[in-house]
Amino acid sequence: MRRLVPNSAARIPAHLRRSHGSKRRGLEYLELVLVFPILFMATIAIFQFGIMMLYHTAVTSAAVEGAREFAKPGATPNNVSIYIQNFLAIHRVSFNTTTTTSGTGDAYVRFELSDSSTTTTTERGNTDLAVSAVGPPTFYANEARVTVCTKLVSAKDRPVPNWLKYVGLDLSARQIRVSSSTLRE
Repeated sequence: MRRLVPNSAARIPAHLRRSHGSKRRGLEYLELVLVFPILFMATIAIFQFGIMMLYHTAVTSAAVEGAREFAKPGATPNNVSIYIQNFLAIHRVSFNTTTTTSGTGDAYVRFELSDSSTTTTTERGNTDLAVSAVGPPTFYANEARVTVCTKLVSAKDRPVPNWLKYVGLDLSARQIRVSSSTLRE
């Protein structure tokens, strides 16, 4: 037997009927709007700190290899400066390898050579970055120490990008300073 009362849902056109999925879709958009900026900043931070750690490793390698070269007989600060410059050139960092200058260059290198009674200090690069050596202040006899100091961010946003400065994490005034020492040959 057929019903005489038609179904009420059949009388409403399909485009006017409410579905429960449209409410859920609105909540999904709201969740996306709230969570996406946080995920985006976290992703940018991971990339920025990854590049910063890669650069720190390069500066450390430059200091270690520079100290190793400086400890060899007949090594001069000019030759070792060029050697260190080759390590830092990968990240487009340059400095004056023959003299010290104020305000120009992205790096500062300090060479300290200890004999049995005296310590000789030679500097190369940007003197605005001049800092003391990292590590113990005393020298052993016949020790060579090289300190490399560089800016994290220069005017052209290199070698480390400063992407998070807009959210309060500005790296423009930060420096990396690494010292390495070894005994002379």
